[in-house]
Amino acid sequence: MSEGLLLIGEFSARSRLSAKALRLYDEAGLLVPVCVDASTGYRWYAPDQLRRARLIECMRFLQMPLARIREVLDAPADDAAWLIRVHGQQRREQLLREQAVMNHVCSLLDGSTVLIDPNEKETITAVDYDVVLRKFPDRTLISTSRYVRTDVTAKALGTLLAQMDLPGEMDVPGQRLPGLSGCPFISIHCDVSQDDGTRVELVRPMTDLDRAQDAAAQGTDLRTVVEPEHDAVTVTVTMAEMDWASHIPAVDALVRHARAVGRVPSGPPRKIMIMDWRSAGPRERACVLALPLRAEPELGRGSPLRPR
Repeated sequence: MSEGLLLIGEFSARSRLSAKALRLYDEAGLLVPVCVDASTGYRWYAPDQLRRARLIECMRFLQMPLARIREVLDAPADDAAWLIRVHGQQRREQLLREQAVMNHVCSLLDGSTVLIDPNEKETITAVDYDVVLRKFPDRTLISTSRYVRTDVTAKALGTLLAQMDLPGEMDVPGQRLPGLSGCPFISIHCDVSQDDGTRVELVRPMTDLDRAQDAAAQGTDLRTVVEPEHDAVTVTVTMAEMDWASHIPAVDALVRHARAVGRVPSGPPRKIMIMDWRSAGPRERACVLALPLRAEPELGRGSPLRPR
């Protein structure tokens, strides 16, 4: 049975993949041994699997998730190449978003307001956010939440939005929950990272309490909240700046402005979706970041901003 096949050690040497990586790719269904000895557990690979092994390793070098690699490997050649190019474009956009965070980290470390890009030989000025104090009226909300990580955040939020459109009947197209009023928003209880998940709460304003309670009764994990009138410091950002890492400098700017005028946050920051993120371009102003504030300013600090 093993004639012409390669044991995992030899296959590892020829593919330049560690045995640990090969086991991982086996478990993920990306590179499965052609046979495994039932008594010894030895794994045997065919020589023609070396090409697939190198493709997988190259795509991992491009920081491509295993699920996307599987999609590429299962696709026809033309489609597979297109998926690689799409991933490359997404990586370039991600690097641009990370640049803003790097600038922010440098300013926190040394107080600088600019960063010299050694590759481009350019001076990059830290973002000066146009922070606005706004007053939000008292209103009724419905909300639901999930614990998520960065790799599943968008999918989880899409599911929650669909659930709120028509609780209990998510498979019915073109129908919406009666009483929805205003833009949905996300409460960011803690920054989402690759190291740990966090609770993300999706909230929808409703026209009145009765409809909100009816909606909550239809959903398995929807709840009704009556929110009093309050102020919030806000800044409008592009779709690219909505990214879970890129919004960090903007949120820090909101906190600084609140402190400067003697106000104290009353809850976590919010992402108010003023455009559909599924269709908005990276440069479109798609989101209002808002930091709710307590009603009473701190005495002796700053002067109040005028809401607008």
